[in-house]
This record gives sequence, C-alpha cells and structure tokens, in this order.
Amino acid sequence: MSNRQAAFLFNLLMDIVDLNETRKFPALLETWKFLEDQLRCEICRSFLDAPMALKCTHVFCSLCIRKFLELNKSDNCPVCKGPASNTDLKPQPRLAGILAILRKEGFRKQLRSALSGSVPQNPTRNAVFAKQEALDALFAKGGSSLGRENLPLYKGLKERDIRNMFTKENLKFDPAWSLDELIRHHKEFIFQIQAVLDGYKMQIYRHPPTREAVQIFWARETDKRHLAFAGNEPKTVDLFLEAKHATAAALLNFQKIRDEMLLKRKREDS
Repeated sequence: MSNRQAAFLFNLLMDIVDLNETRKFPALLETWKFLEDQLRCEICRSFLDAPMALKCTHVFCSLCIRKFLELNKSDNCPVCKGPASNTDLKPQPRLAGILAILRKEGFRKQLRSALSGSVPQNPTRNAVFAKQEALDALFAKGGSSLGRENLPLYKGLKERDIRNMFTKENLKFDPAWSLDELIRHHKEFIFQIQAVLDGYKMQIYRHPPTREAVQIFWARETDKRHLAFAGNEPKTVDLFLEAKHATAAALLNFQKIRDEMLLKRKREDS
C-alpha cells in the first residue's frame, strides 16, 4: 500500500465516521477492537512493528520473532508450533500500510472516540508508534548508513572479545554481565538493526536508518529495561505469599459457591 493509498483510505474512513450516527451502533466499536486485535503481535501484544510472516502465515514484529527464535533456541512458531526459522521471514508491506493509517494524525484515537460516542481524549500514543517516531527523529540527524547484517559467530569467543564488540559499537555494557548475557545483549542489538531495515523497506521510516541512531536507541531501551527490572523485581517470598493468599481466597470462593448451589438444590427438591 502506497502512502497515497493510505492517505485516501484514511480520509475515506474519517468521512464515514459520524459521531451522531455511530452512537446508534455501539457494536461497531467492538468490531473495530476485533480488527485492531488482528494487527497485534502475538508475542508483545502491541501493534505490529515491521510485520514479518513465517511460512505458517502467522505474523509478528520483526524484532519480536527474531528474538524469540534465536534467544529461545526455538525452531517452532510461537502460535501454531509449526516449523519456523529466521530465514523464513517475509515482509508484509500491506499490513505495514494499514498500520500507517492508524498512526496518521491520531486516526485510531479519533475513530475509537467517535465509535464510543465519547469526547476525543488525548492519551499517549501506542508504544510502538512512539518508538518508530523516536527512531525516525534520530535517523533525521544523519550518520553512517546501515546494511543487512547477520549475527557474528560467537562460538569460541571469550568475554573480552564480546566486550570489544560492544566498545567498537560505542555500546555500554554492565561489567557484571556473564558471557551468555553479553552474547544475548549483542544479539538484541543486531536484531534491532535487522528490524529497522525491515521497517525501512516497508516505508515505516521517512529517513534512511543510521547505525548511530540504532546505537542510541538500543542503549536507551536497554537502560529502560534494566531500571524497570531493578525497581519492580518482586522477592521470591513476596511471590510465594501472594500465590498462597490467592489460592486461599479462591478456595473460599469455591466453597461459598458450592454451598449456595447445594442450598438451592435442596430448596428445589423440597
């Protein structure tokens, strides 16, 4: 789908949506939510970012499926468990074009507000769209161009070798990371490059991707994950107590429902 076609469809849909009319059809909102759900990645459950399909036709974000197959050492689709490989991935430009409509001028928020009969609000954008815009802004600053990049051969490399790879890319790393952790984080950086190139081919980004931008973006995202993990990681004891209390509450609720059903049956029999 070209940008001109996406713009035409966007304008057409906005002409169809009338606030006074759609109030009469609340089921339309549920239908629209179902349609939106078809545009979500089965791994991250956010809107597809650079959608890529496996041979089984299931579609995922480029970054999500690459990480799933490689980091989990999996040869199967996460949905149907059919055979899958990173070499099977095929870009889905038509889906990318549809998602471009959702990003365009807050279309999704306007449409959902109209279908629900509510006054349009101004919530924050979807996380994927925000990431795409942040990357595009970084690309606009220029830098060295990206080419298709495959994972290096990590077998036989030592920790200092991987650290040198991080240093060469101007990427920060935690000195406490083990060899496996260093490799995993470096793989994520390469996957980010591959996902960006997939997105650029599908015209998700307006500016040509640059290596410096991906380096900055990857570092920011890594820092965010580490801060969130460090701040929210629950203690094992807390998790055990929470599960214990939840189980006790569920048993009490079950007993209450059981007693009510027995009492009702007794009344009906008498």
